[in-house]
Amino acid sequence: MNNKIIKGLTQSALTVSLAFLSFTSTTAIAASAPTDISLGLPITIEAGNDLVEVGGPGNFGVLAPAGASQADDGVATIDVSSVMDSGFNFYGTTYNAATQFHVSSNGHVNFGIGLSNISPLIAGWAQPTQPFFILHRGDMSTSSQGAGAASAGGTSTGTNDVFYHLDGINDIVTITFDDVGRCCGPVATDALTAAQLRFHDIGSGNFVVEYRYENVGWASGELLGWSAGDLINFNQDFNTTDIATKSNINHPGVFAWAFINGQVVESYDSVLEGAANGTAVGTLNTTDPDVGDTFTYELLDDADGRFILSDINNDGIIYVVVADGGNRLNANNNETHDITVRVTDSFTNTFDKTLTINVIKVPVFLTTSNIVVPVNESLNLTIKTQVEQGTGTPTITAAGLPAWMSFADNGDGTVTLSGFPSFELTNRVTLTVTDSLGNVTSRTFNITVEEPQEKTETGSGSTTTVTITEEGSDGGSFGWLSLVLLGGLLARRKLN
Repeated sequence: MNNKIIKGLTQSALTVSLAFLSFTSTTAIAASAPTDISLGLPITIEAGNDLVEVGGPGNFGVLAPAGASQADDGVATIDVSSVMDSGFNFYGTTYNAATQFHVSSNGHVNFGIGLSNISPLIAGWAQPTQPFFILHRGDMSTSSQGAGAASAGGTSTGTNDVFYHLDGINDIVTITFDDVGRCCGPVATDALTAAQLRFHDIGSGNFVVEYRYENVGWASGELLGWSAGDLINFNQDFNTTDIATKSNINHPGVFAWAFINGQVVESYDSVLEGAANGTAVGTLNTTDPDVGDTFTYELLDDADGRFILSDINNDGIIYVVVADGGNRLNANNNETHDITVRVTDSFTNTFDKTLTINVIKVPVFLTTSNIVVPVNESLNLTIKTQVEQGTGTPTITAAGLPAWMSFADNGDGTVTLSGFPSFELTNRVTLTVTDSLGNVTSRTFNITVEEPQEKTETGSGSTTTVTITEEGSDGGSFGWLSLVLLGGLLARRKLN
């Protein structure tokens, strides 16, 4: 499948390792020079903001099933698994592309259980308990008002209906709202929404959602965006009086968000420290006044051999790719690396720009993997983690807990293991920490229960020394660790 994110390719597997790469278009051009280069989405966005015609002039695919089409407050399920073959990985859940992709006549798509009524979305963005992607919060309807005249300009046809198209070649699901009117009155050419939601499959459950606005008519000033349906993760920042000329990706009339490893990606200029050769960082995008110009890219500075340019999928999308990663991408040594790219258009006009690639620290555990605890003593054991600054509070999960042990994610980057071990045994517990960017680290802890090696009498009980080491972010050890033994006992040991 095309347009897939390629991760972990070995250098020998790269069929193209180039400093010069180009892509072309057939539209007529003029002689203006490029004005900018940026790292962006791993997809191709069609030029302009007209509705994309998927099968010739005025063709937007198949009429959506009843509920989405010719309805008010309706919803229909569409099987999109032929394109989104790994489903949708979205904030902790992978949604089934065959049974959990729902399209509403009210201008939204949602996962899970179909939402037909727009009222919860109007009431509060974070309130619905199902994930959704909405063109705007205006109350649209494709019901009995019938078709009207097409809105001015663009490619819409005035059907007042919803269509869908499954592109298995380019891996795109397109949902088209073709001049849909407001609820609940006659269709009027000044009150129409001509817009598309396009879901781009980029592999392994990762996807990009493109919001494309040809015309928004009466919905000026309404909010647009998405929600994870978890009351926490949502985006409703883009309320504007002229959606069809605004953008969050420097493409007027088009908005887009990428979701990688279940999380929204806010930037495309970062790479995980230690990333393997062949890991894609982002795509090169050029801003040029001449629509359809052709470009050639040259890497003038490759950060001492760390990066190359590559057309990974032979589809004209040029990626910045890790060429020499592993230990050479270490955030403790360098948090950023600069590359310099030159773009040349078809008239040999050039533009150079230095792009900064951020090295993101992988989440780490700050406690040694081998822990010894005393038998027949109640305990609470706190294990710390560390994540990249600015990536928020991580989530931590546990697997392999013995029956006597309980687990709690404290919501502050630490976890607590507690219980009463009554017999000697080594228990293997695996903890997994995930930061807000979707970066994951797992570690298995060997927790050995045995008779305490040292024990001295105190006024209220005994003090037991526990063998445990807390590791620094660079692998060193530091400080003191306190292990609270319930019942008034405390073990305190200086760490080596």
